[in-house]
Amino acid sequence: MAILSKIELEEVVLPAEVSPPHRPVLAATVVVAGNQVLVVGMHPHASRTDSAKVDLREAQLDAVAALVSERGGTSIVAGDLNLAPTSTQYRGFLDDLGWRDPHRSVGWNETWDFRRLPIGLPVDHVLVSDDIALLGYDIGEGAGSDHRTVTARLSLPPG
Repeated sequence: MAILSKIELEEVVLPAEVSPPHRPVLAATVVVAGNQVLVVGMHPHASRTDSAKVDLREAQLDAVAALVSERGGTSIVAGDLNLAPTSTQYRGFLDDLGWRDPHRSVGWNETWDFRRLPIGLPVDHVLVSDDIALLGYDIGEGAGSDHRTVTARLSLPPG
């Protein structure tokens, strides 16, 4: 995982218990158009049965929601969350963040095919605080991955 930017980033360090080396949560701030923006990248475990993985996923979601709340202001959370918009964990995470579900405005946008069935799930997300206008998602092919890429088009308020 990486957060890449043409603009200088300032790292935000999360505690090792919620950002271990094998499953890190990346966070940084960047100033864009006069706005300080918190950017978080994460890829929590998908497991629903391995208690250690489930516990780490829950701790990471809670820690990110707490970080966003503590920092306040303009924020973006992106990554393969391994959560579909229909899941109670996804809805709970959005509630904890206090944000709207982007899929209500940008559509379903399948990013992962479900066991080779003709349906897919949007498990890769770009979630944004309410002061960011989400103009849309572009879904790519995801070269070399079993997931499709997600590019979000965003508009920040004048800073």
